[in-house]
Amino acid sequence: MTPSRTLLKLVFLASLPILSSCTLIRVRSHDHPPSLQASGLIEGHLAFGMNAETRIVDLDLFDGRSSGAIAELVVWKLFRLEVGIAGVAVGVGPVDVGLGVLAYEPRMPDYPSSREQDIEEMEDDAGQDASDED
Repeated sequence: MTPSRTLLKLVFLASLPILSSCTLIRVRSHDHPPSLQASGLIEGHLAFGMNAETRIVDLDLFDGRSSGAIAELVVWKLFRLEVGIAGVAVGVGPVDVGLGVLAYEPRMPDYPSSREQDIEEMEDDAGQDASDED
């Protein structure tokens, strides 16, 4: 057997866990901006819509919105760049794209509709907790 065939077989065997892994894909548009999200071994998203960013300029080193982020640069709603251990997320205007593997899980930015819905859900939960105590 030639060395190139041996190398090809080793690459194939090493890639089997990656090729056979399960990745879930979710497409959302109701009550959220239109988006496509993938989770599993490969994490990622593609979203359309103006985010709810309120910071004018922000630079976070050794931190960021996502798990595994190394740095994040935000310029209001115009630009977002987040670099992770094994991936990156970029937002330009109304488009946000993120892709990561293993230790980096890119998270979509907050959007007005999803943020307002989360606030309403928290208020409803707080109201239910108060009524449960009575």
